[in-house]
Formats: sequence, C-alpha cells, structure tokens
Amino acid sequence: MPIHLYFGPPGSGKTYELVNRVMVEAVKAGRIVYHNIPGIDPIRWAEEFGCAEDALRFVDDDWFVNDQNFPESDEEFVQEFGVIRGGELIVCDEASTIVPRGTGRNSRVTARLDAFFRKHRHFTGDVIDLEGVRSRIAVDIYFASQDAASLHSTVRELAALRIDFQPLRNIFGKGCYKATVYQSHRATKANRIKDPIVRRTNPKGYARYHSFAGGIAGDTAVTESSGNYWTPKMLIGLSIIPITLCVGIYLLVSSAPSISKRFISPQSKRSENTQVASAATDSGACKTHLLDLEQKRYWSGAEWKPAQVVGDRWYLGSCYLERPRGGT
Repeated sequence: MPIHLYFGPPGSGKTYELVNRVMVEAVKAGRIVYHNIPGIDPIRWAEEFGCAEDALRFVDDDWFVNDQNFPESDEEFVQEFGVIRGGELIVCDEASTIVPRGTGRNSRVTARLDAFFRKHRHFTGDVIDLEGVRSRIAVDIYFASQDAASLHSTVRELAALRIDFQPLRNIFGKGCYKATVYQSHRATKANRIKDPIVRRTNPKGYARYHSFAGGIAGDTAVTESSGNYWTPKMLIGLSIIPITLCVGIYLLVSSAPSISKRFISPQSKRSENTQVASAATDSGACKTHLLDLEQKRYWSGAEWKPAQVVGDRWYLGSCYLERPRGGT
C-alpha cells in the first residue's frame, strides 16, 4: 500500500478529490475510513452509497499522531494492535499542521508511527470486492497539504505517489482543476507518470462535505496567476490569431486580380472587335499580338496592355504596326 500525497492551494480540488474519488470508492468497497474532513454526514452517505453508518469515522487532528491508534510490530509479528485494522483507509487533510516539518523533539512522528508508515503495506485486512476484483488490501494513507516543504520529511520520503492540484479559471470554466501525478514525492518531469488531467467539479460532490468548519464546501474567489489562463502572454497569443486571419484574407483578396490574369485566357476578356496581327520592331523583327481594336489594347505578358496610337501606327511596347484593319 503506498502513501499518497495531495498538494495544492486552497480551492484547487485536492479535498474534493479525496472525498469524491478516494473516500467514495472506499466505502463502496466496504472499507472503514478514518478522516478529519468536517461536514461529512455518515447517515447521508449510507443512504447514497449503501455503506454502514460507522464506515466513516471522523477523528480530531491529534488522532493521527497518537501511538495507541497504530499497531506496533517487529519484522515478523504484530506485537500490539491499535485502533487501525488491516485494509482500512486513513485520510489526513491539512497534514502540514498535523505532521509538520521537524526533527528530534520538534517531530510529531514518533518511532512507532515511523515504523507503521514503513511497514503498513504488510498490514492487510479481509478479502473485499474492489472494483469487481476480490482483493486483500493493506491500509491506505492519504495526506493532503498546501505544499510539500511544510510536511514532515518521513511522510514525504515514504510516499509512492504525489498528485499536484491546480485550480483552472476562465478558459476551462469555473469549477475545473488540473491534477498532475508523480511517482515518488519529487515533482520532476522524469517522475511524472502521465500528462496532467483536467477535471470538473459538481455541486453534488461539494454537498458531501464541508471544506472548512462552519461552511459548505465550494469554489474560491481568489485566483492565483499560475492558475489563471488569461495571462498577458495568453492574451497576446490569442490576439495573433485574428490579426493573422485578417492579413491572410487581405493578401488573398489583393492577389486575386493577378491570379485571375494568369488563369483566365485572353479570349474570355476579348471584345467583339479583336484580331491577330503581326507587329514589327525597328530592326525588322516581328511579333504576333492579339489586338482589341475597340479598346485600343493588346495582350502581352498574360494581361491586356494599352496601345499607343500615333497617326496610322499602333505602338505595342517595343513593336509597332500600321493601323490595323478595323482600327480608328
């Protein structure tokens, strides 16, 4: 059984996740849950999930550091049983105030508690139905705190999984949070198990507990910049999209005439009074041009160009010809 660490600022979804995923699945599997999350009504849970009313056992903060609640064992046998039995679940919210950082006399993690943390995965209970599979599972321990640095080093170092929670605003909508899972207590890229998961809360899940004494669980109005996706960089990035779109449309429209000149044949632009004629240069060379006698223009370079008419001559760029038949 691994120790799980849940970290995140207030309103990040860590307590919501503990209640609605960890604890709900535990009671549905018939496990006993010791927790310090206020506002959980065992009767209401029993009605909703069909569990025993005593499956959820609310304890005070000192319960988690009381030696009498945990078994004492040597390498082979349990020497003294405590309150905890194999297969039960322990959920400790706001753990940094219960097992805070400290050594020696300042440490609240006693030798017996330390030994239990290290050996509890061998402390199994009865066979239960876990998600359709009959399993004999050990004690599970979940610690939730706002940050890792304030938590006792023994708890951190023995953790097999760490999940960091972050509230998401605006772009994802109210009530969303992101969960990133790491293998071990170190939040490094190498330890990350998979990409972050984005989840959405719902009022029904909040109604199952209180996030603090005297109030119903809910969202927080405070948004950290790390969780706010409408940052200056995001706004700049989003503004580039319409600008790029407008520039693209402008370039497409402005280039349309030149595109049409290349792909539309001169015959589609001819008037009724056109003819093919040969024009001469001063050196005597000849070129053949398509002439539009009505509009006094000639086809050259994939477009119509105006001809210069001087007397009886038409000047077509570097060429000229005598007044064509039908010209004026």
